[in-house]
Amino acid sequence: MIISRPSEKTTLRSDVLWDWVNDVPMKSQAQARPYVGDFFEEATAKLMDGFRLKTDAGAEICPDILLRDGWYVECKSVGLSNTSVMYDHRILKYDRFIREGNKLLYAFWRHKASCAAVTSRNDLWKMLSENTTGVVVVPAWIVHKALWAAPQRHTCYSGTKGDPGKYYKMAARNLSNKFFKQFERVDRLPFGVTIYGHSIPTVEVFGYDFLERGS
Repeated sequence: MIISRPSEKTTLRSDVLWDWVNDVPMKSQAQARPYVGDFFEEATAKLMDGFRLKTDAGAEICPDILLRDGWYVECKSVGLSNTSVMYDHRILKYDRFIREGNKLLYAFWRHKASCAAVTSRNDLWKMLSENTTGVVVVPAWIVHKALWAAPQRHTCYSGTKGDPGKYYKMAARNLSNKFFKQFERVDRLPFGVTIYGHSIPTVEVFGYDFLERGS
């Protein structure tokens, strides 16, 4: 399986000096979504001392982070809905990735930010830094086991560049708040991290003992 390569975005990059430089206006929650992902990928790389990987069209699979000990990390944000949606075709792809001998973790970043209320990228990052409550780190096999046991649903999308009137469905499954809450009884380690000039003074890391055990 072809895996994406390390990006120029790593823990060696500097944080911005002025947060207004190259700021981007936000007009919708859909526009904010990729910047939420970018924020938490950067946070994961810094927190776990890893390297961000490129989104590579030529790769079969693109995990978000590569750690120095060989673990890969897929980052997800869990907001006000307290759920995380994952698509069946991606779960299948990562199942194959694991069968081929790769080690994969999920980092679920929990936050209480109302992304629909922001007006710029910097406002979004500031809101995320002030409303992030913790991160749940879980081996992929545990995540996938819970997902395959969850009911399948279909998410509908409409419009493509080639055919704006086209509708299509994608099979998906949800991880509920109940799944995440079970790990709050597992080791809790406090860390601080700064992302793009915005500080999260304390990040509660749940489930980090899986890394220590090498599970």
